[in-house]
Amino acid sequence: MNNIAISINSCYKFHKKTIESIINSSKKANIPSKNIYIIVGESDDETDIIFNGDYNIVYCKYVNEAYNSAIYFTQNERGIEEIKKYTHIFYTQDTTDFLENFWDNIQIISNNCDDYIKLEPIYSKNIGLFNVKWLIENKTELLSYYINYDKELIRDIKGANLKNKDLIYKKFNNLAQWLNEDCLFMFNGNGGEPLGKFFINQDKPMFFIKKYSDEYRLATVYNNPGIIKYQKNYGKGGEWDLNL
Repeated sequence: MNNIAISINSCYKFHKKTIESIINSSKKANIPSKNIYIIVGESDDETDIIFNGDYNIVYCKYVNEAYNSAIYFTQNERGIEEIKKYTHIFYTQDTTDFLENFWDNIQIISNNCDDYIKLEPIYSKNIGLFNVKWLIENKTELLSYYINYDKELIRDIKGANLKNKDLIYKKFNNLAQWLNEDCLFMFNGNGGEPLGKFFINQDKPMFFIKKYSDEYRLATVYNNPGIIKYQKNYGKGGEWDLNL
């Protein structure tokens, strides 16, 4: 049987507001608490993996927006050691909730995941199921070029203006058009169409809801694999609001 880790990407500024919702949903989905890892970037300190009974949590200094946990599990010696205990890793953001069918679904789906299964065949969201061996072999070198500790650069990173983006595009192929979107997956040439398997959802119910604050955000329901993703910046045309 496959062993699946749940990697939740977060940041220090907002993690206390987002953890409660996603962990409550994980309990309803019967996800084993020891399999859940919340990686909190933009921290002033670094910690080992701390298990509190409901989930594992790690504080790190990476300032890489949606990639803090991917960098931790491919660049940090302790993170690499830990993730190699698993066959697969489901990678998502802390602005997600799990549906009750998620854990049952993802265990079955993992049997057909030799590389990855992307949430949907579009850019954005940085969510999917990965074969751990494939992720380490194919994305470790790339993510080494993403490491950043400068909090002043967070808006540049959100806008895909990485300091070394020209070098990244020169050295690596099969990347997304924007380096802040989906670099964990593969594309048909740099900036081409997404490649690989996708979770199939004939219908994706959408609604607006106040979540985490008094501001409405778009909620999209993906019954396969079984999550709800909340988006604050939907429809804002790249005018990124980095507050929760």
